[in-house]
Parts: sequence; structure tokens; C-alpha cells
Amino acid sequence: MRVPCLTTAKNSVQKVILHIGAGKCGSSALQQFLSENGSFVTEEGRSYVYGVLQSDGSVLTGADVRERALSSVFGYMPSASFTAADPVPFAGNFYNALKHIQCDVLVLSFEGWIYEAVEAGVCLHHINGIDAEVLMYIRPPVEWINSAWWQWGAWSDTSFSEWLDETIGKTHWHEFIQQWSAINVVSKTTVRLLPSDVVADFCDQHVIEYSPVDNARTNVSLSAALQRFLQNHRDLRPSPHVSRIEFSLSRHLPGGRSAWVIDTPYLNDILNKTREPNQCLRQWLAPAQYQRLEDDPAWWSEQHYDTRVIESPDVQPLSATEMDTLLYEAVNALHQAEADILSLKKEIRRLTA
Repeated sequence: MRVPCLTTAKNSVQKVILHIGAGKCGSSALQQFLSENGSFVTEEGRSYVYGVLQSDGSVLTGADVRERALSSVFGYMPSASFTAADPVPFAGNFYNALKHIQCDVLVLSFEGWIYEAVEAGVCLHHINGIDAEVLMYIRPPVEWINSAWWQWGAWSDTSFSEWLDETIGKTHWHEFIQQWSAINVVSKTTVRLLPSDVVADFCDQHVIEYSPVDNARTNVSLSAALQRFLQNHRDLRPSPHVSRIEFSLSRHLPGGRSAWVIDTPYLNDILNKTREPNQCLRQWLAPAQYQRLEDDPAWWSEQHYDTRVIESPDVQPLSATEMDTLLYEAVNALHQAEADILSLKKEIRRLTA
């Protein structure tokens, strides 16, 4: 079916920022901040609105986003995957949304978009007048792969070796931003190294006022012991994309560093296969950003990881000490949650009296 060409009105959204990820690069923290705050006006009077793009092309904003975020275990609302979109109704609905949303800049975010440039191009190609900027945060491939194992790989019923072979290409960051840059509506691409505070970096880039207290703890890594516990009880974490329990646990239990599962042969394999792709990022990063990448041994050096204690990626039993610590933390969290519930009930009675 032919997709009609649609042209956005001059008084509609002036720019669309598409934050495409990458996953495990601060997306949850940024999406929570945007979901909670919704809209911003810079000192220069430039207005920003956070929207949640639906698979049919419609866009949620304002109270609709905040209410859904508050009722979600994740605490935020991302946009939908382009893979689920039908290009014909999508184009019409998105065109209408861009006409009616009142702002200079519409911000949309979904970390899975990094791998969906083809599908996005089909959906966006026939909407003339969009000025789209693609934003992507990246981190060193070795670190990303270890983090990604505990986010997805450990729950995939695939050996680490097989999973790594399938996954390592996903860290060739330059390939994905190049695909996005080829989409006709994309006028600008911005690639940035993942900073310690991705929300502060985003706000600084767009001159948005920001205080660190605005950014609550979101998607903090579970402790290595708790991840091992879930590995031993797969009914609690049955598959790569059923991660609700991790978001719930991370709100109540102390976080920590994931177990390091990349041994020396795997480490060398990753460094060798990503060296040239890393160098290709020179084309996409600002000069100062690329200099930081070039000077950071995490992108290049085996020695940088010498101090990491290597553990097996496979299911491992917890020691008695680890189990005792987990049980203590769980009991303490349960006690605190009960106190919070009682306090909330008391406040509700006061407000409804």
C-alpha cells in the first residue's frame, strides 16, 4: 500500500530529538527524568516536551505520561518499538501529533531504536518537514558486554560463548548511527560517551535547568549475589525481557557491581573485534569526545581490566555468607516497606478525614 507524503505545518513541533539508546547506557535514568518532568523551558524561551510515541504513531504527553509512569513498576515510560508499527496509519497519526503538540522540541526515547533504523526510516520517510536529531550514548564495548550479559544474556538459555558471538556486533556503534544518519528526515546525529550522570549531560547539552535530586535511583544494577540468586531461581527471571522483578528489587535492596564474567581470551577477542569499529567513531564524535575515547584504556587495553576478579558466567551456588547477607537485606527491606505502607495509610486517613 502506498504511504502518502505528509508535510508538517509551520506552527507545529520544530524539531524532534530521537534518543535511540544504547541500552545499558543510562536510558532508564533519562526516561524517568523526562517522564516525571514532562516539559521544560530554557532561559532562552525554547520549549521542550517529552513524548511517548505509540506503535500507531500517536504521541502521549504531559499527565498521560506521568500517570502511566507512576503506575509502572519501571517508573518511567519509553516509546514503542518501530518494529510493531504499520507505516500507513503510523505516518498519518504521527503527522497529526506533530501538528498539535505545542512545543519547539519534542523528545522521544527508546533504547531499542539503535537497532531499528530500517524500520524507523520506513515509518518516517513520508512525513516531510520533520527536523529530526538522533541522540545516542555509548560506552566501551567490554564494559557494555559484561553489563548486557546480566541484563539479557544470563537469562537467554544460551552459553556465554554463543551469546557473545551473537552480541559483539551490537557494540559496533558507528554502524548503527550511520544507518540512522541515512534517514531522510534526520538532519543531525549526536553521539556522546556515557558520563557519570546522563541526565545532567542531556540537560547541559540543551541548557535545561537540572538538579541532581530530581533524578531518583533507576535501574541500579543488582548486587552480584542477588543476580546469582536469580540465576539459581529462573522462575523469578525466566527470560531476557522479563525484568520487572529487577526493577522492584533495585528499589528496596542495595545495588552493587555485577560479577565480571569476561576472562582473558574473551577479553582479547572483544578488544580485537572492536578496535577498528571504535576508531570509526572519530567521524561521529565531537573532537573533544573522541579524544576522551582515545585516551580511555577501557576502550583499548587488556591491562585496564587486570584488577577485575573473573567469575564464571554459568550458574553458581551462593556461599553461606552471601545467603546470610541477602537474607538480612531482604528482611530489613521488608521491615522498611511495612513502615512506609503504614505511614502512607496514616496520611491517606488524614487527607480523607
